[in-house]
Amino acid sequence: MKDTNLSKTNYTQQSRDSINNLTKPTLYSIYDDDITKTASNDLYDTINMKSNKNSLFGDAPSSSSTSLLINSSSHNLHASTTDQLWNSFLKLLILSIFGILYHELSIQLYDNHDLKSGLTSKPLNLGVTLAQSLTLGIIPKWVSYGFEGIFFGLLIPCIDTLFHIKIKKHTYSNTSILKSCNVLLGVTYGIRKLEWSSSLQASGAWALLNIILWLFFDGTISMFLSCGVIGICCSTVCWILMDWKSEFGQLLYFVDFYFLGLLLFGQLGRYLFKA
Repeated sequence: MKDTNLSKTNYTQQSRDSINNLTKPTLYSIYDDDITKTASNDLYDTINMKSNKNSLFGDAPSSSSTSLLINSSSHNLHASTTDQLWNSFLKLLILSIFGILYHELSIQLYDNHDLKSGLTSKPLNLGVTLAQSLTLGIIPKWVSYGFEGIFFGLLIPCIDTLFHIKIKKHTYSNTSILKSCNVLLGVTYGIRKLEWSSSLQASGAWALLNIILWLFFDGTISMFLSCGVIGICCSTVCWILMDWKSEFGQLLYFVDFYFLGLLLFGQLGRYLFKA
């Protein structure tokens, strides 16, 4: 045991002498030892003594170090949970903003024949009416439109998760979302400005365009079926609300508008929650 301690002491002394030789200036000999003694040597001796002690007696980490590691891990977990909640809030906020804008766009959709301004917004207004009746009019209308945007945005990702549908990432990139927004605005502008011979001609051309856009932007069966079902449901609701007097061209407008709208929301939802 004495030989071991002696060897440890010699090793420490040699290490300290090596450091001193490297750090001493050339004129070190003209100064007093008390002046030239640095705190780094004392720190080195302290660390070396502690390491030797731990290696000889096999000491475990101190309780303060253990508590520090636990506190650090709990802090990181709390920060990670907070970041996830904040990111989820931002994603839902984006969907709600798109829902409000989608309602404003539905009001501006009309043609030079039977489709009047505000006609395609009837299904959205029906959802607002139900929300206000359930909440006794506490929730403002724009909040209800925001909730509808969240519903449309979460519908496609939920279907993908429920049926284990694997989607390629290039189908819901930020570029495709911008293209879908431009297409929706362009179609709305074209319906309003072009001189159609009838509303049925305009809605029929839009229906064919929707199929091409679905193939171009997405091409998945889940998106096509979801958009088609939502469009048919909206058309059926509006048919009932207008006392079964609607023309086929007007009903096809509802299918076209909500098909393309859900295509946009589906891509946005996949981009936010699956990217």
